[in-house]
Amino acid sequence: MTIKMSIKINGMTCSSCVARVEKALMTVAGVQQVNVNLATEKAAVDFVAPARLPDLIAAITRAGYQVHTTKLQVMVADMSCASCV
Repeated sequence: MTIKMSIKINGMTCSSCVARVEKALMTVAGVQQVNVNLATEKAAVDFVAPARLPDLIAAITRAGYQVHTTKLQVMVADMSCASCV
């Protein structure tokens, strides 16, 4: 199953940056297609296993850029036993 993901990237300033990020992402095993957009600062990545999000983030970081992340905290209510967990 192919997974399609959009990753927000900080620090790109030119077309050379775009090419560098695309090249870095294509080195990750399982990545099928990459399209980096400088204007939106996003990479659209299509991938399959064994590629995982941490692998994609590591490739972008090794290329010299940062991935914009957001923390999300979810509260789950009405759990009353171990089976609910």
